[in-house]
Amino acid sequence: KRQKANQSSSLITSLLALLSGGWLIYSAFGAEALSLKSISIFALGLLAIAAALKYTLGKKAYGYAGLGELAVFIFFGFAGVLVMAYLHGQVIDWWWMMPASAMGLFSSAVLNLNNMRDIENDLKHGKNTLAARLGSDNAKTFHASLIIAGWACIVIYWMLGGGPRPWLLTFVPMLLHFRSLKSTMGNNEPALLDAELPKIALPTFLYAVIYGILVIVYAS
Repeated sequence: KRQKANQSSSLITSLLALLSGGWLIYSAFGAEALSLKSISIFALGLLAIAAALKYTLGKKAYGYAGLGELAVFIFFGFAGVLVMAYLHGQVIDWWWMMPASAMGLFSSAVLNLNNMRDIENDLKHGKNTLAARLGSDNAKTFHASLIIAGWACIVIYWMLGGGPRPWLLTFVPMLLHFRSLKSTMGNNEPALLDAELPKIALPTFLYAVIYGILVIVYAS
C-alpha cells in the first residue's frame, strides 16, 4: 500500500512540476519561449521528472541499485537551484554552487534516512539501496557526513561568497538538523527513524524559504 501511495504521489507531483516548470520557462523567456535555450531547460525538466519516476518504477529502478542519493543530489541540488535561479535572473553566479550543493546534500540525507529506516525490509526484497549496501552503522556515518557537508557549504558561501543579510536567520534550520542528527546517530531501532524524517525534511524546506525571502528582500 505504501509503495502504491508513493507512486501515485510521485505521478501527481511530477504533473504539477511539469505544469509549473513550463509556466516558469514561458514567463522567463516570453517571445523566445521556443528558443533552443528554453527548450533545453524544458528537456532538463523532463529528464528530472523521468528520473523521479524511474527511482522506484520498473524492473531496473536505479533507486534499488544504490544510485538514488546521487540522482537526488544532482536534480534537487545543482539542477533545481541553479536552473531556477537562472530562470528568475537570467544569470548564473558560480558561488551559487555552494547553496545548490547544500540543498542536494540535505535532500540526499532525507532519502538516506528513509532508506535507513527500511534497510531490513529492503534486504528481504532484494532492494539494494545505498543504505542497505552500506549497512546501518556506515549509513549513519554517511548521513552525518551529508548534513555536516551541507552546512559547511553554507558557511563557506556566507563567509567567502557573500549573500543577503541577516544571514544568521538561516542557521535556525541548522540547529534543528543537528538536533535530529544526534537522535539518529543514537538510534538502534530502524522503525523509530520514521519520526526523524520530518525533522530533516522540514528544516531543509525552512532553509530554502528563509534564503529565498532574504534574496527577494535584499535584491529589491
